[in-house]
Amino acid sequence: TANSNIQTILSNKNSSGWKWEINSGLSGYNNITFYIDSTHYIRVNNFSNYGSWVHLVVVVNGASNNYIYINKVNQTLSNNFSTPFTIPDSTEPLIIGAQDDGAGGYTRSLNGNLDELAIWNTELTSTQIESIYDATGTNTTSDLSTIESSNLKLWLRMGD
Repeated sequence: TANSNIQTILSNKNSSGWKWEINSGLSGYNNITFYIDSTHYIRVNNFSNYGSWVHLVVVVNGASNNYIYINKVNQTLSNNFSTPFTIPDSTEPLIIGAQDDGAGGYTRSLNGNLDELAIWNTELTSTQIESIYDATGTNTTSDLSTIESSNLKLWLRMGD
């Protein structure tokens, strides 16, 4: 991705729904944030991998078992919640690379490329995340549907 203010990787709604964003320079911040709702988020500060391919994984499993991995490394998080929560079910459409602006258009478009987007409804282990990362490279892709004890819900290979 390029360094160009707030960019949405993935969202299911406008500003009140869950979304995954990169803040690249707005008000001097450089971070990756996964917003569960308008009051709960997990964040990695000091993200600076702009212009490079990066493998990102977010694991959300309640108040204290949340993780963001960058290139298979579990990052130190900042967050603003301490009570258990769940990501609510939603009938809102999944939006890749932007978020709904609430007026029939899109905002906060991603200034970069996405590949191998996947969503599970079970928590992946650090070993599984490392295995997926280590299988990626030129013309090499892990078969995400074969990851043991996981429940893959969506896998978009994005032209792979």
